Amino acid sequence: MERKGPASAGAESLRRYDVTFRRLNETLENNDSTEPHVTMERKGPASAGAESLRRYDVTFRRLNETLENNDPTVTDVTMTLLLQRHQQNFIKLYDYFRGPDPKSQATIEKGDVPYRGKPLKLASNHKNFIIQISKQLNLDEVQCFTILQNYARTEVKGTSFTYDISRLDEIRTHYYDERISLCNCIATLLRNASNPEFAYRATFADCVHKLMASNLEQNVIKHLTTLSQAPVPSDLARDDQERWLTQNLLEQCALLEILFLMLYDRLEHTPERLLHLLRSVLKPMEFGYRHANSPQLNQSGRAAMRRLGYLCCLVGLLAINLEQYTEEAVSADLIQSKEIGPLDQLMRSLCMAPNAPSAPVLLSWSAVICRIVSSIGGSDDDFEWQAQAAVAVQYRAIPYLNELLSGFAPDDPNLRGYKSVVRGFLSVIMSAFSLETLSAEVKELIQLHTKVFVNIVPLCTVFWTVDIARESQVALLDQAQLSFPAEDFGSFLRMVSSLIADAATANYTFEYLKKRRGVRQTISQARLAQFADEIPGQQICVVRQGTKQLVPFMYLQPGTRGTIITPDGNDLDRNNPVVTVVWQISYSVWHVVLELLDTFIEALRTQILPREELSSLTENVSDGLFLIASLFEGARGDLTEPLVNHLAEVSDPTYWASPLLPRVLLILQGAALLKPAPVGLLTSAMKCLHGISHTQPVQVWREMQRTTLIDASEVRGWATSSGTIRQLLTAVECAQGRYPITVAFLELLQTILSYLQGWKNPTGSPAEHAYPDEFGPFLLYVQTCIFTFYSSWRYNSIVEEWSIGYTCLRLFEQILADPVCESSHNAAIRQHLLHSILHETGIIQVLLNIIGMGPAELERLRRRAKEGRRVELLVLAAFNVLERVLVLKQYLPDGSKATPLELMLLTRQQGRDSVNLVYIIASYVRYHFSVQVALMATKILTLLCGTVVDGERPPSLVGYLGSKASEIRHEFLWKLSDSREVVTLRVAIIRFVRQALRYQPGLAELFLKDPPQSSEDERNKKLHEDDNSAPLLDASDNVATNCVKVVMGIIFKKEYIEQKPLLVSEALNFLFALWNEAPDQHTVLETVTKGQQSNPDFWGSVVSSLDAAEQRDRGNLEAIHVGSYTTLSRAYVMRILALEVFHTKASMPLAKGLQAPLETIKANQIKWFERFTQSSFNDEDMKMLETISKEMNFDFSGMQIPDHDKVYGSNFLYDINAVRQRVTYATPRADAGQMERFTDLFHLAKKVNTQAARVEAELEATRAWVMFTKVATLRQMTDGGGNLMGLITSMLKRLAKESRQALPVHTLDLELTSLLLLLVRRWTSLQPVEGDAATVDVLNYLRSTFLRVHASINSMEVEYGTLAHRSVGVRAKMDPIPILSNLLGCFIYVLKNLKSWSASVREITASLLPSVLQCCEEEKLVTAALAVAELICQQATEEISAVLSVLEDRDTIGRTVQQFGGCLRERSNVQTADALLHFFLAIAQSGPATCELLAVAGFTRAVCSETYVDDVANNLPLYLDNTERNPWHRIWCLSLALLTKMLQSLKHRENFVDQTLEFVAAHQVRLDRALDLFSETPQTKDAKATTSAPIPNQFMLTVAKVEETDAAAALLNQLVNHRRRWRPILDSPYSDTSNVLRIESNVLSLLHQSAEPLVRDVATAIKPVSPQERKLWDQQQNSRKDQTSNNKAATKPSPEASLTFKVENHLFQIVRSCLSFIWLLTPRVFAEDEDPETLVPIFSIDQQPQISLLTRLATAASQRLTKSDVPFSTPEASEILLNVVEICSAIVLAHLTMFMSPQYDEGIRRRSRDQCAPDLDTVISTVLKSKKNSPFLASCQAWIKKMGKFQF
Repeated sequence: MERKGPASAGAESLRRYDVTFRRLNETLENNDSTEPHVTMERKGPASAGAESLRRYDVTFRRLNETLENNDPTVTDVTMTLLLQRHQQNFIKLYDYFRGPDPKSQATIEKGDVPYRGKPLKLASNHKNFIIQISKQLNLDEVQCFTILQNYARTEVKGTSFTYDISRLDEIRTHYYDERISLCNCIATLLRNASNPEFAYRATFADCVHKLMASNLEQNVIKHLTTLSQAPVPSDLARDDQERWLTQNLLEQCALLEILFLMLYDRLEHTPERLLHLLRSVLKPMEFGYRHANSPQLNQSGRAAMRRLGYLCCLVGLLAINLEQYTEEAVSADLIQSKEIGPLDQLMRSLCMAPNAPSAPVLLSWSAVICRIVSSIGGSDDDFEWQAQAAVAVQYRAIPYLNELLSGFAPDDPNLRGYKSVVRGFLSVIMSAFSLETLSAEVKELIQLHTKVFVNIVPLCTVFWTVDIARESQVALLDQAQLSFPAEDFGSFLRMVSSLIADAATANYTFEYLKKRRGVRQTISQARLAQFADEIPGQQICVVRQGTKQLVPFMYLQPGTRGTIITPDGNDLDRNNPVVTVVWQISYSVWHVVLELLDTFIEALRTQILPREELSSLTENVSDGLFLIASLFEGARGDLTEPLVNHLAEVSDPTYWASPLLPRVLLILQGAALLKPAPVGLLTSAMKCLHGISHTQPVQVWREMQRTTLIDASEVRGWATSSGTIRQLLTAVECAQGRYPITVAFLELLQTILSYLQGWKNPTGSPAEHAYPDEFGPFLLYVQTCIFTFYSSWRYNSIVEEWSIGYTCLRLFEQILADPVCESSHNAAIRQHLLHSILHETGIIQVLLNIIGMGPAELERLRRRAKEGRRVELLVLAAFNVLERVLVLKQYLPDGSKATPLELMLLTRQQGRDSVNLVYIIASYVRYHFSVQVALMATKILTLLCGTVVDGERPPSLVGYLGSKASEIRHEFLWKLSDSREVVTLRVAIIRFVRQALRYQPGLAELFLKDPPQSSEDERNKKLHEDDNSAPLLDASDNVATNCVKVVMGIIFKKEYIEQKPLLVSEALNFLFALWNEAPDQHTVLETVTKGQQSNPDFWGSVVSSLDAAEQRDRGNLEAIHVGSYTTLSRAYVMRILALEVFHTKASMPLAKGLQAPLETIKANQIKWFERFTQSSFNDEDMKMLETISKEMNFDFSGMQIPDHDKVYGSNFLYDINAVRQRVTYATPRADAGQMERFTDLFHLAKKVNTQAARVEAELEATRAWVMFTKVATLRQMTDGGGNLMGLITSMLKRLAKESRQALPVHTLDLELTSLLLLLVRRWTSLQPVEGDAATVDVLNYLRSTFLRVHASINSMEVEYGTLAHRSVGVRAKMDPIPILSNLLGCFIYVLKNLKSWSASVREITASLLPSVLQCCEEEKLVTAALAVAELICQQATEEISAVLSVLEDRDTIGRTVQQFGGCLRERSNVQTADALLHFFLAIAQSGPATCELLAVAGFTRAVCSETYVDDVANNLPLYLDNTERNPWHRIWCLSLALLTKMLQSLKHRENFVDQTLEFVAAHQVRLDRALDLFSETPQTKDAKATTSAPIPNQFMLTVAKVEETDAAAALLNQLVNHRRRWRPILDSPYSDTSNVLRIESNVLSLLHQSAEPLVRDVATAIKPVSPQERKLWDQQQNSRKDQTSNNKAATKPSPEASLTFKVENHLFQIVRSCLSFIWLLTPRVFAEDEDPETLVPIFSIDQQPQISLLTRLATAASQRLTKSDVPFSTPEASEILLNVVEICSAIVLAHLTMFMSPQYDEGIRRRSRDQCAPDLDTVISTVLKSKKNSPFLASCQAWIKKMGKFQF
């Protein structure tokens, strides 16, 4: 678009506010309040002018709504710009609407029409249509086009529109409405410019001043004259003429309203102006009484005619300025004016042709002249005021004013002004004329007085504070009071009731009625003479002594005087049988009312009164109850106790048996049986109950339970009319179509429910919060008998239908939202209601029908109806209940299943057009009267995103939106992008789209992607198609095309971080969700890149929010609130960075612009650590809150806010609304001290909430920083040097110095230690850990933190449950186990990788060992604790005494061995058993002392238990069914290794040797199998060999099998040293088989089995089974293939990690064990006392086992030993091979010595030497070349050489 100057831009920006006069008037009205925390910042004219104003004034109706403050997004600047833009339109009034113009027609015919500053092209059918409409409306063609477009934006709203003349009626209706709305805008300006409470009063007053200076008054009068004289267009049809006439009258009414408002507050009331108005306006219009075309008026026209007459009358009364002629002051300006003569002549002329609207003006004029003549002086002959007054009375001036006040709606915005004028009329009438003069009109005057004051607080206040002292102003009240109660009971009560408008006037009324004097009674002279004596000549009578005369509802005591009233003060006429006496008696009106109630109750009981008397009595009782109800309603029940006390004072104590409450209930029940039922009386009685319930809820509730208001046994059947309330509803109210009793009853239930939910215990005893059982029937009645059916009843007033629905829904919401409903009856009642709404079709249909009303119908009712605000509240209540139900449903046990409510929500179609309900809910975003409606609709859509109906995924909401999806999307983006929109709605929209990212891919795509754009040629082609159903033309709005762009705009506005932190936080959360939920990160970046065109430095802008200034003022709740969202924003930024780094592949570069921010963060890790781990936690306020709550017995349990309702701020932890409600209903009669404590409690709860929210936000930031640091560490982005070490040290310092025991601190510790574990792991893996000072510092801080946390392991209970959703007084157990586990993990990494243990390190670890061993008592810590203890004990060889002291201190070994035995017996906690065995192995390395501890503790008994022996023998496979290694088999192998180590250390302890032999005997079955390599194969079904090499003997070797065989052989190797003790233990006396011989035989067989694979190729005999083994095998095989193909680039795996080495190593260890065993059994040929000829060899030359096997083993071992590039080059492996060579050599040499003895023949000697000696010589020589430190091998070589010289 071309660049515009400031003027044009400002004008363009105002179009949304004033595109029509109705829209402008709506803008000026400014009806809706704006929340303080979402108020827009004040902007200058330049910036505000650049904003679009179209949303505020698209029509004049919309403008008027804006002016009434109905749009919360309006600011002072916006309102100023709107008024500036429309000021000239206001001055022009109806001249704004121009007639047809040839130039405009030419513009239309040309086809290029300007609209909102943009040219639009028109098709031919559009041109003809506009010109035709213009002629019909007599309107300018271009203006007609503009109005048509605005009509489309407000009424049609994007739906298809047929360009046909058949649409003329609706277009004409819109045009007529626009004309009246223009006047309404001016009226709104005038009215609110005088309202001191209006937000934009100053702005309006300035505009009004300019309008008045522009001759607005003359312009209004000119248009009034023109309209009143305008002829009916003859070219219109009759129906159109009727509409034109009605519109003409309505426009005159609108102009008269403007004139009235100007006279009321802006114009000076001068005689000249009065004369001008009467002569130029009112008289020519005949005061609106007649119209030349009256016969053509329809019903609407006649109603408009009556309204016109009312307004003419009011304008005339207001122009006379009646306030100047009241009792206190009379103005002389009129009598001295030169206009007095013309005015008098004009009034005389009006008397010649009087009518009803002019009669009050004539009467007021005569009263004014009377006041002037009587006060200032003058002659009555100069004026004919008496005649004028007579004419006015004849034409019913007073009754007309009664009719006038009844003719205006209760919600008419000018009603207060109208009543104020009528009050002035009453004041001047009563000041000028006596009651005797107006005796015929007294009743009408009293009725008028009642109507004037009802519900008008200022007028009632003035009456009680000012008028009460003026005799003339209270004359009517005094007259009504004298007639009470004898002559007229009800008029006085109704009159007094009208004077109650608020608490102050209620108190005035109560005091006024407490003591009254004088009762007028009309009585016959004969009756009077029976009880009173007349005082001669004084017309006074006195009640005789001894008599007690009854006046209605009171008694005349003896001596009471009465004044006899005679006409004109003459003597008493003895011929007149009736006289009027005014008794001088003092009485209380309240006592009279009480007597009236008792009389009525007695009449109901006896049923003897005639129908007429009962009817009169019923009417009086109705007035009395209405007075009491009005009093209670005005004072909110505060006068209940004073009234009861007063009644007790003025009543007879013997008669005063029961209070007011039971009487009201008796009347309610008794009157309900009358035929016909007195609805007014019953309504007043119900309202009385409601009033009493405010201060006496307990009594009201108990009385309600005792009565039969609701029959608890039968409430579901609608046909059953049991119960008073139900009977009245079905028999009376439904028949009449009016429901005041039901409405009052529902309001009473709301109050009672509030009490039941409140804190009912001010006395100190434990408070109860459960609902009584009896409340269930009341709820069930409302639910099944009212709410389910109320929409099907007939209504005289639609407002009552809205009121019933709204009150029922508020009752439901009150129950569903009650946080105390988690216990006993409360939960049952809420659960019942929740189930009913979810499953009962009747309730669901009513609820969805309310929501299905749709925004268009809601706007229509909101605008047209007299009380349209109520229907808006009804829809809002329905949304609130629906949201609460859908949220609570998620927490039900079957919350994932779809309910009928959800099914109907997604499938229901509404209206004749069958519009989908989901679309209707979404379209509420267009509703502009209340942002809450759009907000709740958005929340419902958010919940529907995750609703699953059938299948695993929710149905697509895009499908429900259909072809309107793009329009709905446009509306949402418009709201989201509008900076003037309330923050809560924008946040809700972001959350809606964020939820769509997770559950609704189609909906997410709709919001994230730009809509497809058609080419220019396609648009032009579509434009020129002659289609009567073409879419409406509309200018494109400057709205972002996708949600990402809008969110980017929010993030990039730096001022938003401080001004709207919640919005920025949610925007960043949305980006985080975009990263988190999107399946393809490339798509995410592409979407974000498109959305950041205005700011290409995306990452820099996002990361810059990390440096936002923080609000840390703990005393300022608003600063804490802002700081919470600022901290959350940082958290989301960190999470986004973490995800971006995580999803970036290692081979790919980081996103453009991200590297620099990451480098900055990397270089300042310690700075970010300090910023993201700071905590403002302080529990002082929480402790104070706890103290106050305990003192008051105020229980906070159940008041916690659920997660779905949490809002960072003052409503975060505890439900502030619930606290307020409970405090409100706590003690109605609380004294000042109690109320002060209540106030402190409430404010402290808010403060605690705000601080808890801040702490939670800080913890979220900590979690985010931990997440980012973990990801960066895993991706190796953190520096492994000083920065990492410095960060670790800083974290440890922070952890070590913390001393508070609180849940937030605990949570922070947990997060930091989890990160610390990862960082320590990273640090120890990057570089060797030296035992330097830095490492010592790390260990010191680790120890301090560990000891701190461990010391509090049994005392971590706090009274502060900030993050665990606990309440004050409920102890929350904090679990330190995860923290200790992380710290133990840090110890493991440091100690395991520590190269050298310095003295400082040993000291630290030694002091740590006791606490570490104590952790073994915790099941979750035992593994890690034992691992640390194992590392410490392995290095504690020099401090073995200290270790022994620690182990013996708490019987650690005994407890751990017992724990290990339990694991074996129960076959549970295999990880614990594994850790225990490793720990036992570690301490066993320390020497015999620790082994002795294990032996004494009973380790052998543990592994010899009967259960374990059976499991090992029969239920211990090597592998599990899933091919994983059986962990219990590993435990068995480790147990064998530990026994071997213990036996090695305790070999001199015969007792332990015997225990070990017993172990062998117990496990002989398993050991036999273990000594056979091929006795057992893996018990798996899917394990397959991965090699095709031949399997020797059809058996394969597995890792598990060789490990077990290795452990068993090692144990036997140790046991062979004690073979002398074998037979007594191993050989059973009951068996012929020797176990000892079988073991020796097994060992020889095992030697052969293990040697065969070694002398061949071990790889061909290996069978990988577990996934880990297969992985190693595959790596090994791939490495061989690469070597075969000479692939130099191939990565060679570590030889030690190969599967072949593992198996080979175990096989050589088995061989070594077997050889050692055999060596001890080999004959000692080298002994001097042994004769080789007498020894028996073990091996043979020709038969098995052959001696050559040993030489081959020695050769295989020497070959591996002499190669340095194999894994056997390590010291441990070399030692094994060397031992094999040595032992083989010794055994071979021993056998050679035997074979060369004379007992063997020469062939054996030769073969033995030829087979063994050369190979053995070669092996020994080879080994000696590389291993020169083996003296045994050297002696073997010398002995072989010596053997070679023997002769055979």
